[in-house]
Amino acid sequence: MINMESAELFRKLHEKVRANIERMNESTTKVANKGRRKLIYKPGDWLWLHFRPESFPYKITERINNNAYCLELPGEYNVSTSFNVTDRAPFDASEDQFLT
Repeated sequence: MINMESAELFRKLHEKVRANIERMNESTTKVANKGRRKLIYKPGDWLWLHFRPESFPYKITERINNNAYCLELPGEYNVSTSFNVTDRAPFDASEDQFLT
């Protein structure tokens, strides 16, 4: 049977363990996110959409959240107009992206 002193000892131990886990999670997140750029687009911006194996630039019509956007696609594609972060890349019309 656990007495009050043992219960308090376990409570303090749990607090220390939880604090250590949170500290390690913050440290791991900081290292994993080092060098990452947070790209948030707005309606009217253009993105490269990667349809395998081709890529084409399309205009954003709506931002769903930081990871999902609706694009202005031709109707003959018969696909959803919303795309996740993994399917997009910024398009800059001033660069020669068509030559690479």
